[in-house]
Amino acid sequence: MLKYIDIHCHLQNASDPEFVLNDVEKVGVVCCVCNSTNETDWVKLIDLSKNYSAVKCAFGIHPWDLKDLKEGWKQRLTEILKQNSEFMVGEIGLDKYKPDIDLQEKVFCAQLDIATNLNRTVHIHCVGAWDKMLHILKEYRKKLPPKLIFHSYNGGVEFMERLLDLCDAYFSYSPLVFEEGYKKIKESAVATPLDRILIESDGEKIEEVIKVAEKLAEMRDAEKSDFIMQVYENSKRVLANG
Repeated sequence: MLKYIDIHCHLQNASDPEFVLNDVEKVGVVCCVCNSTNETDWVKLIDLSKNYSAVKCAFGIHPWDLKDLKEGWKQRLTEILKQNSEFMVGEIGLDKYKPDIDLQEKVFCAQLDIATNLNRTVHIHCVGAWDKMLHILKEYRKKLPPKLIFHSYNGGVEFMERLLDLCDAYFSYSPLVFEEGYKKIKESAVATPLDRILIESDGEKIEEVIKVAEKLAEMRDAEKSDFIMQVYENSKRVLANG
């Protein structure tokens, strides 16, 4: 049986995580990385990681959730990560279409620093703010986290190439590859170097990564089993830090 890793999900939102995990294990999804969006998620993720060996976790503050920031969050995030060497950082990032872009940048940079200092892989959300993202990563070039995952990647081929020059970047593709009107995503999915492709559900329906992998193989005119095995190896590589 082919193996799959859902590199970016939100299993904490599922009504019955155990049912989801048991169901997907039967079809080859052997691991999923559950990303937090706010501090309230952190306790849920710790419980999931303790109860289910297939669940890996990433802790961070999403740019949509800045209104929920509470004083001392950086210290609490740092402490959780220090106590759990297998945890990654995420989901963090920038979103041009949400308010407080200056605060978004401040919070994003603070979390980049934490990830760098603790040598953890980072899961990055970026929508419409690719110029700003590149500017920040250029400034941080010599002190970046070991690996950066651009989840549900939507930045296009040009930005992908520039990111690959700046950092150890990986590009994860979600069920958006099936949607009409996402030309940049489809072009990037075909152009991404084979050893840099990841797959994700970006939600609680983890089994969707199988369809995503099959669709990517079709789009790239690749032999399905070879392609899926390569994506699985890529996924294991990014899990090595966290």
